[in-house]
Amino acid sequence: MDIQTLFEKNIFHLATLNGLFGALTWDHRRRFYLPFTLVAF
Repeated sequence: MDIQTLFEKNIFHLATLNGLFGALTWDHRRRFYLPFTLVAF
């Protein structure tokens, strides 16, 4: 597996986690998780 494939799969995984966090914290707390997902990229 090359770096590009690994990078794309990691982004997909993080986007899924971000979607789950967004669904679970659909209030002011959602803004708390956003910086962490951006840093993870």
